[in-house]
Amino acid sequence: APTPPSLIEWWDEVGVRLCEGFGQTEAMGLIITDPENRRIGSIGKPAGEVQVRIGDNDELLIKAEGCTPGYYNRPEKTAELWQNGWLHTGDKVRIDDDGFIFITGRVKDYFKTIQGKFVAPPPIEGRFADNPHSEQQCLLGRGYSKTVMVTVLNEPARALPREEVEAAALATVDSINSEIEKHARIGAVIFSREPWTIENEILTPTMKIRREQIENKFGESAERIARKSAEAGSIQLHWFD
Repeated sequence: APTPPSLIEWWDEVGVRLCEGFGQTEAMGLIITDPENRRIGSIGKPAGEVQVRIGDNDELLIKAEGCTPGYYNRPEKTAELWQNGWLHTGDKVRIDDDGFIFITGRVKDYFKTIQGKFVAPPPIEGRFADNPHSEQQCLLGRGYSKTVMVTVLNEPARALPREEVEAAALATVDSINSEIEKHARIGAVIFSREPWTIENEILTPTMKIRREQIENKFGESAERIARKSAEAGSIQLHWFD
């Protein structure tokens, strides 16, 4: 999982230098960050003889000795993983002019709004995580007229007046919307007090969000207030109780 830049900067201030890297079950840590040549937000550069390139949909492709040859007795899955000699990681990336690699999200997590333009949820969710009242967050918008941020309030926020929570959320949304493309701008926020957990099946055993579960639970409300946001031309707030 990505480390928020604000957290890396905080550790820098107390003298601890954090470095990000990349690895997955199918490909050991093949992209690493040199502590002396670090770029915050980047997973670094390929190690040693590791080869990388960007495939369709900006997917990170890897070729290296440290990659798995495939899945045991699962030829169909292996064929999906390995194509034309390259391992398909499932991660979308960009590479800057200096060769630093930045993960922008998972290929399967991107969605198109009703305008037919792609939105990358993870960077926007990462920005919303800076909100002092947000414990968990997920951006919805597949086929919507506006994107909608669903946020689970942290424990202290659950005891605060709604007006205070809403004002902070609006400030966060305004800040985010001023820096992203128009079609991706947040049109509404849904507040929820119930944490997302493994037990209620919204988180996987490895603590990743099951986006399809969030869409199932909040989708009807999200689509409705997305339409209202588009019609009113303003940010809508909704409490999911």
